[in-house]
Amino acid sequence: MSYNPTNLYVAAYGNPDPTNITGYWLPVIYCTSEIGSSSQPVCQTGSGPTPSATQCYTRLDVQIVYANIGAVTNPQPILGAVVFHFQRIVSEKFLDYIYLHCFYRLQHRQHH
Repeated sequence: MSYNPTNLYVAAYGNPDPTNITGYWLPVIYCTSEIGSSSQPVCQTGSGPTPSATQCYTRLDVQIVYANIGAVTNPQPILGAVVFHFQRIVSEKFLDYIYLHCFYRLQHRQHH
């Protein structure tokens, strides 16, 4: 199976046939959110986020959800979901942060 960043799948368990994307394969879920925001992340399957001039992705969390299935004496892990959670800083806030940080350091130096 060739790698296609717009349709990335992971095997739920075992060694499934890579040419047959069925219930044994899970699509990767891509989520984006703004750092410091109380809003829920926006999630989708199919393609990851596209960076732009007004966004700077500074963090990626990979979340893997699984469950142990089968006998208690020999449980087998099965994947339930894989989430790539991209977190960004909006450029205006990022520039404000840089400005305030630099301004504070400049003021701090002048007083010492």
